[in-house]
Amino acid sequence: MVTPSPLPVRALIPRDPSEEAPPEENTRLDLEPVEAEAGVQAEPEGAALPPDLEARGIVGLLRGHISVKIVVPFIVVMFVLAIGGSYVVLNLVTGSLAQRFTTQLLDAGKNVNDNIVKIEGQQLELLRLMTNTEGVDQALAKGDAPGLQKLLVPLQANSNFSFVDILDASGKQVLALRPNDSPYTQALDPDIANWDAAARSLKGDSDSFGNKWTELINTSFGLMLYTGGPVTDASGQIVGAVLVGIPFDELLKQLNKDVLSNVTIYTREGAVLGTTLAGAQGGQALTLEKSALEKVFAPEPQTVQRPLTVNGQGYMELLGGFVIRDKLAGSLGVAIPTNAIDKSGEQTRTQLTIMFTAVTVVILVISLIQARRISGPINILVHACRAVSRGDLETTVDVHRTDETGVLAHTFNQMIEGLRERDKIRDTFGRYMTQQVSDAILKGDVKLGGETRELTMLMSDIRGFTTLSETMTPENLVGFLNRYFTEMIECVMAHDGVVDKFMGDAILVVYGAPVRDPDHPLKALLTALDMRQKLVKLNEELIAEGHVPIRIGIGVNTGQAITGNIGSEVRMEYTVIGDTVNATQRTEDLTKEFKTDILVSDATMARLDGRFILGEPHNITLRGRTQESHIYPVIGLRPGEPEQWAGERPLVLAPAAEPLREQAVKIDAPDWDVAFEERQPSAT
Repeated sequence: MVTPSPLPVRALIPRDPSEEAPPEENTRLDLEPVEAEAGVQAEPEGAALPPDLEARGIVGLLRGHISVKIVVPFIVVMFVLAIGGSYVVLNLVTGSLAQRFTTQLLDAGKNVNDNIVKIEGQQLELLRLMTNTEGVDQALAKGDAPGLQKLLVPLQANSNFSFVDILDASGKQVLALRPNDSPYTQALDPDIANWDAAARSLKGDSDSFGNKWTELINTSFGLMLYTGGPVTDASGQIVGAVLVGIPFDELLKQLNKDVLSNVTIYTREGAVLGTTLAGAQGGQALTLEKSALEKVFAPEPQTVQRPLTVNGQGYMELLGGFVIRDKLAGSLGVAIPTNAIDKSGEQTRTQLTIMFTAVTVVILVISLIQARRISGPINILVHACRAVSRGDLETTVDVHRTDETGVLAHTFNQMIEGLRERDKIRDTFGRYMTQQVSDAILKGDVKLGGETRELTMLMSDIRGFTTLSETMTPENLVGFLNRYFTEMIECVMAHDGVVDKFMGDAILVVYGAPVRDPDHPLKALLTALDMRQKLVKLNEELIAEGHVPIRIGIGVNTGQAITGNIGSEVRMEYTVIGDTVNATQRTEDLTKEFKTDILVSDATMARLDGRFILGEPHNITLRGRTQESHIYPVIGLRPGEPEQWAGERPLVLAPAAEPLREQAVKIDAPDWDVAFEERQPSAT
């Protein structure tokens, strides 16, 4: 018997897995400082143009329209460009070169796909050899790793594939053949049984291509292209599976070598899986645009060409489908340097440079003359606009022209007058109502007669405020309330809430009015959670100052309510009325009975997403109602991004979920009763 020579392969036998500056007042900018004509002052909005700004006759046509002043020199420029353009067109007739390049690109793409099929075929050939080798099924059924190694290593050594994985019928890895390189000596994936190729092979699945399965797998030791198939015994029973793999980087190198072009493989989302373009990984972003992806992955796929520049080298890339086992696994890009086209373009650019230099001289002479006449007044208007953008509404522009520039200056002065009036109105509104309400009224979004709409209300108040107020002087009480309201209103404004009114120590907040907002239930509850956190910090400050901490109760409710201006002709108030407001107040009252800080109604709960954690619901009948409903204590938020929980319902904790409740409470919802008692000053 001939003793085989050592092979450059390492066999791995898996063990058991049990191891700015203020503006100047009344600034006047002279639109034509050289001339000594009298300026025309800004007139009331809507006033007609003064007679000296109206263009009359032929002279008025030429002097009164800035378009005429610009079009005449451009006619000359266009005449020159027309002659030059004809010359350029004759020199850019390179259609045959571009066609040959496109053909070469298409051939390269076809060769890449053919080579992928070839590599899959080679994997299948080795797979069939191994699964049909006599004795493999018995050794695999017994879990005989040394016997399998003796049978399979010679086959693997004579192939182009250094990665072979053997699984028994239960999905346990019995043997792994790896290259004798340090990065892969212990390359095992504990999740191998869940690979699609492995799972399908062990189940004996098959399709029109047979019972062998190929897929691109992101393993624990890197991205791999694996082909797997079942191993059956003499009776046809599946005793295991064999998987033959090739590293993704090695696959790219083979494709690049065989087709003499650069290959890039993209995911279905357009991200780069791998590329042979030198320096592309750390240089220009190769990510595919949505328009290209839509064409490549359309029901009737199309190829897409796009130019690339990598490290100063130009390429033309052809994009198509990356097909594995007749299925689109991603997008395949084949790129070829565009040296020939670039060289032809460089010659054309040299010719164009000479021609356009002459044209530029002509344009420059004309532009210098016209720019002096046009840009001066426009620059004055630019400076005036900048002053307005800084808040200087006292700026005006003196008008000395009868063309469009003069009309523009006159209109500018009218606009400034309108802005002054608008700011007066906005400032007046702002003294009596919130910014959102005043803005909505100015835009005409608020119906003065009122309307019914769905919205969410939030109400909060301070526990034991009457007792607390009796221990404070009026000055200290007002200071304390202002301090408390400052913290809470920050939370409200952060989530687009509108403070409807302050009622002693209570706050009533509206979400979804006057400006409509489909996310009003979410924003209301996020506000409540922020208020909870703000209160923790405020209490820490109060304790540090020697004061008693405070507790609050918050109720959140969603429903139909009437919004609009209510009052008399002398004094009106934008507010919200209806049963939803009453139910919100009663929901907040129940926080005392259920000894929690935040309660939400079932109407609000039904509109929340999966990021929220709620406590066990309580059956209640609100005062003034006969129908029973539910209210939910609010525990906190789940970790992760909001998009992660979109479309899901909130997590409502049952008694059996006590560990999760304790974890959520520790994170977001401290025990307010215990915290309050612990922070009480001790009796002296």
